[in-house]
Amino acid sequence: MSEHDHAHRVSVRPEESCVLDEERHCLTCSDEAIKVRVVAVKPEAGTATVAVDLLNIEEVDISLLERVRPGDLLLVHAGVALERCSAEEEREEAHHA
Repeated sequence: MSEHDHAHRVSVRPEESCVLDEERHCLTCSDEAIKVRVVAVKPEAGTATVAVDLLNIEEVDISLLERVRPGDLLLVHAGVALERCSAEEEREEAHHA
């Protein structure tokens, strides 16, 4: 299953969040988290609209993170933003774009 296929199956359900190992695999279900770019934030709903890729926009739960802003690069699994990517990961993502 591609990241694209997985992204369409995610839901905004915090109880589905997973803990990632050092290789960014979920220890519970072995799925990988994906990097997404925040397009808009809905703080009152605890969600953000994110770009999975150039064609796919999703809404994810951001309740586990503080101060999510448009432009942030987040690591998301099962519709839940687990962490903000580091500056190094940001540079790496920009290099691959």
